[in-house]
Amino acid sequence: MIMHLSLSPSLFLGQQLQVRLSTAQRLAVLNHILSLRLGLVSELAGVVYEPRMYCPMCKYKLTHQEILQGYKRYPLDLNMTCPKCKEHFVAKLVSSGLEIIWYCPDQTLYELSGMEYSSPEQILKWNCSVYHSCMTHFGSLANAFKKMGVKYTKEEKTLWHVKVQPFLGRMPDKMIAEVVGVGPALISALRRSYRIPRFSKLELAKEIS
Repeated sequence: MIMHLSLSPSLFLGQQLQVRLSTAQRLAVLNHILSLRLGLVSELAGVVYEPRMYCPMCKYKLTHQEILQGYKRYPLDLNMTCPKCKEHFVAKLVSSGLEIIWYCPDQTLYELSGMEYSSPEQILKWNCSVYHSCMTHFGSLANAFKKMGVKYTKEEKTLWHVKVQPFLGRMPDKMIAEVVGVGPALISALRRSYRIPRFSKLELAKEIS
């Protein structure tokens, strides 16, 4: 005898709510991590970076993830799209009080092409928007040029060992490693030396809920 099981409407809605909450938690965790990553980049660069997240048309406040998803990723079109009203506008980044264009990663690499022999000071003077976009997306000029298969040697090494300490365990070791340009094993070893537990999405979700 085959028994046909069906969900009651209330149970079905309850499961739907659980899925939505689960999705919301995942997005909250992702945006929190991206915020921490930007904080780490700011600490390493000695510059406070703050995205301008409001759509100029509908005033919707975009999350960090929505900004990254809204980019067209076409080098000659700097506009992004608001997920609510579909307005096209240029993303902005505030760097130490100065509002500048926030290029997407692909646009940043496109603009940096051919600049591998220029010093950080020259690149900053040439296009401060490209320079700071590079910092926020890649952590350093060296990391950005590495994406293009170019070894960049004109950038001074930062004292990252001390600066990353407040972020250990609060974001994935791999992400920290990508920002500072080292292997994940080195960050993991540093974290363990401070007896800091490894990053957990579940624990972060509990913390920010």
